[in-house]
Amino acid sequence: MGEPLPDLERQARIDRAVAELQAARRKGEELDLAAWLARHPDLSVELGESLRMLGGDSDEVESNRQPSDHSTVVYPHAEKKSRADAFQYPTPDRLGDYEILEPLDAGGEGMVFRARHRLNDHVVALKMLPPGRNRDKNAIHRLREEARAIAALRHDHIVPIHFVGEEGGTWYYTMPLMPGGSLKGRRGASKGEIPGVVRLLKQVARGIHHAHSRGVLHLDLKPANVLLDHLGRPYVSDFGLALRVEEGEVEADSGPQTPVSESTDTLTSVSLTSPQIRGTAPFMSPEVASGKTSVFSTAADVYGLGALLYTLLTGRAPFEGRSFAETLKYVTTETPNSPRKLNSKVDRELEAVCLKCLEKDPAARYASADAFAADLARWLRGEPTQAGSPNWPKRAWFAVCRHPWMVGLSLAGALAIGLVTQIGSLSSLHTAGARDAHRLAGYIGKELEIVRRGLIDSQSAPELMIALLDQDPGSPQQRQMLDAFLQRKTADFQAWFGLGIGSPLMNIFVLDSQAILRADTGAAGSAIGRSFAERDYFRHFLDRNDQFNIRNPEVYVSKAFHSLKDGRYKIALAIPIRQEQGALAGVLVANITLAARLGMVDLTDEPIGATISAPMDWSYGEQEGVPLDQRSPYIAAFDRRYAAHDRPDPIWLWPDAMPKLADFLEDLELQVAHDYGFRGSSLLYERVKGSPLVVVIRQKYPWPAFILFDERVRPALIGASAVGLVVFAWLLSRQIRQWKATTAQNLQV
Repeated sequence: MGEPLPDLERQARIDRAVAELQAARRKGEELDLAAWLARHPDLSVELGESLRMLGGDSDEVESNRQPSDHSTVVYPHAEKKSRADAFQYPTPDRLGDYEILEPLDAGGEGMVFRARHRLNDHVVALKMLPPGRNRDKNAIHRLREEARAIAALRHDHIVPIHFVGEEGGTWYYTMPLMPGGSLKGRRGASKGEIPGVVRLLKQVARGIHHAHSRGVLHLDLKPANVLLDHLGRPYVSDFGLALRVEEGEVEADSGPQTPVSESTDTLTSVSLTSPQIRGTAPFMSPEVASGKTSVFSTAADVYGLGALLYTLLTGRAPFEGRSFAETLKYVTTETPNSPRKLNSKVDRELEAVCLKCLEKDPAARYASADAFAADLARWLRGEPTQAGSPNWPKRAWFAVCRHPWMVGLSLAGALAIGLVTQIGSLSSLHTAGARDAHRLAGYIGKELEIVRRGLIDSQSAPELMIALLDQDPGSPQQRQMLDAFLQRKTADFQAWFGLGIGSPLMNIFVLDSQAILRADTGAAGSAIGRSFAERDYFRHFLDRNDQFNIRNPEVYVSKAFHSLKDGRYKIALAIPIRQEQGALAGVLVANITLAARLGMVDLTDEPIGATISAPMDWSYGEQEGVPLDQRSPYIAAFDRRYAAHDRPDPIWLWPDAMPKLADFLEDLELQVAHDYGFRGSSLLYERVKGSPLVVVIRQKYPWPAFILFDERVRPALIGASAVGLVVFAWLLSRQIRQWKATTAQNLQV
């Protein structure tokens, strides 16, 4: 290393570097912060301070050293102090009702101690700010926001918060003590350990998906932030860098929130007004590490899950440079080494799952943490993964791998054993399908519940009752009041679903007591003044015998119908508007167009055979020009096939293809049904509670099972199996006799 630069020359280099950053920001360009810092390695301290000033952060820099690759950083904040340095601070013996026992871990953003409650002797983990940062407003804000983010989550694999408090200017919170430690420092998994690693990551992914569904991005997934309890169950911890999408800002200088959109499974991206690099260098996603974008999304956490899986399988992070800047460069430009090269025990399917998470392009990764967990579950069940591009040769190969001992048996033995094996395989297949059906029914039910609550809240609005009862029916004054009411409620619904201004998820309209349409947010009110007395969402409140809504009879989920306004097929949720004496004053209705998704539930991420069915309301069917005997009683309400067209044709479901749907119409209490028919596939049904919607999972039988359920082949197969069993028994007895004879001869010798 050469002689230090004179002060004037050094200051001139600093000024030129800062001017480069300012010019790029004035032009609206995105500057690669990692590359910018790497070009001036000897000026890292001054440039880090300049970044903080430009970003509006008034924190005092705590350390002039470059952060280590495995330290969690929010650049341009200062690096985390080492654990030893952090514990050199004088720490209190007591905080509130908690007695400090011993240190567990430390960093620039927090210190963790083992602590005991003085009254009930409950031992917990206590996290507090280092004494040197007790007056740092942003550090206090981040600690409180971390506690707030965790407190908003309720999941079996997220560390819960016990207590949040402040004592003598020191903020802290407590959480359960995890005796199993963290995943940090684990070596590469052996062949026997890999299934356990996959099960653990599947549970972590479910926890992260729960956080995403509650509007929280973690952004710092790494082995040190996954803790284990005494049974080895994982818990996600350390939400110190988490973003809460529902907030109007992120930390002290974030931009406006970006709401949920239809392009992702849970959350969209969150804009930041100042350039920041969040997280731990080897586990950052490329879009975060590059500094070229001011947007974070759930794809960043999907990348972090993949980096976690990679590390647990191979014993090392996907990228490790000699410095922080070099690691960021590798993350943004290089392709990670194949996990199989570092650990030959990793199979190709699991490698494909891992590398799909680590794609540079966020759109090429899994659409959600739940989709990642579903693929891990397929791997655990011995099924081809979505990341591995399954096809029939691969399915056949997996079947052979699951039953290698069957290969080489005689025809009679193979037929007999194959029969028993396939029965067990079908049982597992049906169990997996039942899980998918139950999960989908729960997700759809949660989305409908949001609409239900919105309708219940809207029903009590005083201006709605005034418009229906105190204004002349059809008068301009009534229309004006109702239009204003619907416009406000549409904005409310968009906010409840986390959507911004744009194409609404649904349109809302009002019928009066005679079923006359008085106001509508869709199709420019083209059907205003028309009677919809035959629709079941109106007749339901006159004839209570037709009651699908078992949980909440005041909110009715309708059958599907063909809209006379725009020609689309829809379902509706309706609630009566009643006078004080109970007389019907009108009906408030929210329409949902049939599509490939509902809210955060995207059918394109589900198995191909999954669909959400609905019975048809043909009350205005004569305008279809279709004879009654040619009309299907069922339609696919939500199906991945609708994503192929902007204005999709209806997907009809015929009784001979899905015969059990009739049972759900006849028995409103029926929740689950199975159909193991002889059509080459099985059907599993589960009702979405409180609605006529039914989740249907179609599972095609693999080839050996297909012939078992073909009525033409089955008798011959049973006969051949019986013969095979006899032959196999004869061959086995003959082999045993030969073995006994050989053993006797050896003993005599």
